Amino acid sequence: MQDWARQFPQAIVLDLQAVIGQIRSIMTRVAQALQLVLGLVLVGSGLVLLGTVQHSLAERQHENAVLRALGASARLLRRALWLEFAALGLAAGLLASVFAQIVLLALQYWVFDLPLALAPQLWWPAPVLGAVLIGALGAGGAGASLRASPLQVLRLGQ
Repeated sequence: MQDWARQFPQAIVLDLQAVIGQIRSIMTRVAQALQLVLGLVLVGSGLVLLGTVQHSLAERQHENAVLRALGASARLLRRALWLEFAALGLAAGLLASVFAQIVLLALQYWVFDLPLALAPQLWWPAPVLGAVLIGALGAGGAGASLRASPLQVLRLGQ
């Protein structure tokens, strides 16, 4: 390499391994930053969900008290709450998967000039994780609406 550099003094010799190493390091840091942002978005979304559930807690207590007075068991209402929030999480996950696929296709076409290819590995994690996480968070937050006595809730509502 040194002999070649002496023969062609106007040529610039670059160590491509070092350049590739720096690019990989930068890409790793960018990926870590994106993961951190995603984590913060998820935590923020969870807090918004819990805040919304807490805001509607009095209304949920009244609805659950009426249902319990009509004979619904607390177990049935707990399942209904979990199912409600799991369906919400599933829908949010499906929407996230669709938008992720659209963004990926747009990047492939306009940014990287690659042939368009679907990414089925993006289709199932978001709906499953959304259903489980939002189902658990929502049902856990709204579970307080089941703890109050139906008689007390209905008397206070008059």
